[in-house]
This record gives sequence, structure tokens and C-alpha cells, in this order.
Amino acid sequence: MAHTARGITSHDFTDSARLPVRVDSDAGGPEVGELRTAFNTMLEHIDDSLAVRTEAEQRLRRFVADASHELRTPLMSVRGYADLFQYAAANEPAERDKHLARLRAEAARMGLLLDDLLLLARLDAADVETPLRLQDTDPVRLVNEAADAFRAGRPEHPLTVRVDGDPAGRVEGDPAGRGGGDPAVREVSESAVRGEGAPAVPVGSDPAVRLRLDPLRVRQVLDNLLTNAAVHTPPGTEVSLTLSVSPDAVVVRVADSGPGIPAADQERVFDRFYRVDKARTRDRGGSGLGLAVARSLIRAHDGTIDVTSAPGSTVFTLRLPR
Repeated sequence: MAHTARGITSHDFTDSARLPVRVDSDAGGPEVGELRTAFNTMLEHIDDSLAVRTEAEQRLRRFVADASHELRTPLMSVRGYADLFQYAAANEPAERDKHLARLRAEAARMGLLLDDLLLLARLDAADVETPLRLQDTDPVRLVNEAADAFRAGRPEHPLTVRVDGDPAGRVEGDPAGRGGGDPAVREVSESAVRGEGAPAVPVGSDPAVRLRLDPLRVRQVLDNLLTNAAVHTPPGTEVSLTLSVSPDAVVVRVADSGPGIPAADQERVFDRFYRVDKARTRDRGGSGLGLAVARSLIRAHDGTIDVTSAPGSTVFTLRLPR
């Protein structure tokens, strides 16, 4: 054990955080053997702790590097447009408004990125500061609101909304329940909303289904998942939003029939600053923080979020405990 201790003191942690040394001698009596086992167990714990620390340091370095890179892009744009604005103010007054609008757009994009970074930092420190404002909320209403916003902003992607387990069996735009079909299932498609020129009527809610959550943050997650479905698929791709209720959880699924996510990328889509399409511009593809924020928000609600994908089908599933 003295030899092993000397090996630990002489170990270079610069190249490796692992401790390859262990006591492997069988000499001594039962007391020595017990001490040897305890000594090796202690080394295993130290080894695991060092590995966790090293991995955390590597993640922090990657995060700082990625954040610096992401912030550098809008900052360079702001600088460039500021120079153009200065030139236009002196030589081409008609161009000033255009350059000023671009300045504001780049500043707004940088502000959104900083807001996401701040939110992630607050969620990481949730034991000190909880960034959620919890209240009793109807999840069906949240789904309807997210669907309405998506239809208004992404009319090129047909959206179907389905809520399982509703006793009313109502179809949006048909509040009296004349839509027919299985009374345990409501299905809402954009064509049904447009039928007969009837205004969109939110799908009815079961007052017994209430969750203790932050409605703004969960709505943020739904908006992000729906936006991703539209941004990463061609126009005309069908998108669906499904909510189901079980005794212990509410499950929401956002699915699309697009090209899918490669298997190698599915495990990393929730990583910060990770983009499946490396060639996608930031203006279209975002900063790569949306799904990281979504996962952190759902975890802050003690829920889970995951993805399954194959060509022709991508499904993001989030579960919120009741």
C-alpha cells in the first residue's frame, strides 16, 4: 500500500485524470486484506470523481468556446452594419433606415441568445433560484394555443391536433360534437377548421386535468418543437400535435413526416449549440440552444423529453407528471 501511495503521488494528472494504480498484493492477514479492499474502494471513488470533474471541465470549455463563437457572429454583424449606417448617414441617407433595421435585427438575435444562456444558467442553479412560476394549468388549453399560433405563423405546414381521452368528442369548429367518430378521441385538422367558414373554436378541456406548471415555459417548449418541425422540413410536410392523459402523467407528442434525424445525431440534439445540419445558417436554424432549453425546462418540471426518428417520421415526446 505504501508503494501504491507513492505511485499516486507521482502520477501526472495533466495527461490523464484516471488513477491506474491499485493494491494487488495478497500478502498479510485478514486485517490487512480488509484494509487493502477499503483502500482500493477509496481509489475507485477518487477515480470516478476525477473522471466526472474532468468531463465537467471539458463540457465547460466547449460551452464557453461555443458561446463565444455564437456571440461573435452577431457582434461582427452589428459592427459591420454600424459602419454601413455611418457611411449611409453621410453619403446615402436613403439607405439609413435599411441599415438601422438590420442593426436592430442583429441586436435582437443577440438578445435572444443571451436570454437563452441566462435561462439555462438559472435552470442549472435551480436549487438556488427557481426560474419557474408554477400555477394550476389546463394542458389542453396550452396545446390549443400553441396550435393556433403555429397555424398562423406556418400556414405552409398542415397541422393536426389530437387529444385522447376527451369524453366530449368535439372537433374544433364543431363545438356541438357533430363531427362524429369515436367519442373518446378528438381529431382536429386544418381542413376541419376551415370547413363551412366556421371560426376556430378551442377544443374543450376536462376541468379535472390540471397540472402544476409554468404555462409560459411549457408553451415555450411547445412552440420550439413545432417551429423545429417546420424549419427542418420542406413546405407541405404534415405536422401533428397529440396530447394524452394517463393516471400519472400527461404526454404530448410533436411529430412530423419529414426526412428525419440521423441516428448518430439523435443522442446529441439536446446538447447546447448542437446542430444536426451544420450547413444551416443561423438566421434559419437558430443558435442550437432551443432543444437544450426545452429539455432543461421539462426537467425543471420533473418531466422528461426524448426523440425517436426515422426517414418519414420524427417524434418528440414530453411527459409531465400529474
